[in-house]
Amino acid sequence: VQLYGLPVYLELMSALNISEIRVLGYPLRFGYYLWKYQREQSRSTVRSDTSRPYVFVSYCRNDASLVYDQLAILDSLGVRVWWDEEGLAVSCGEDFEPQIAAAIKGSSMVFWCLTPDSVKSRFVKKEVTYAENNNVPIMPVELRKTTMSDSMEFRFGSNNRLPAYNTSGDRFREEMLKRIPKECFRNQR
Repeated sequence: VQLYGLPVYLELMSALNISEIRVLGYPLRFGYYLWKYQREQSRSTVRSDTSRPYVFVSYCRNDASLVYDQLAILDSLGVRVWWDEEGLAVSCGEDFEPQIAAAIKGSSMVFWCLTPDSVKSRFVKKEVTYAENNNVPIMPVELRKTTMSDSMEFRFGSNNRLPAYNTSGDRFREEMLKRIPKECFRNQR
């Protein structure tokens, strides 16, 4: 069996632990395939930054592509974020919970990616409740129009939400800059 193309390059990069590969010949076609493959695979280029203080990102895996956009915005603003980029729930089984709990406790704020899927996710509910019980501030960022249960609406209210889905880019970024604790920025503001 002979394999060609981007999956082979990605596997090679992973095996050699390199972050960049240069391809000679047909670069435009290769770029197109890279874009197409990455778009289908939906991965974030933002890495977790465990140096404190940071913002913990709580999200549902079903919303990964929306969340990756938020991670890119946070990164462009210089915010240190901790997010489950390794898929601890998938790779560690039930052993991931102490790691998530420690990350939430060590955070300055929980950035809750609020979507219809996230309000149904038992893991996201656990994360938000754990943060609330440990007095970690929670910033619900509504990525898609979401209806909460009455108890969640009572706890978090619609006035507290930051609606990303219908707020202009500049206004959304300004609002995030106001709400995220200053110590979470790599270059303190």
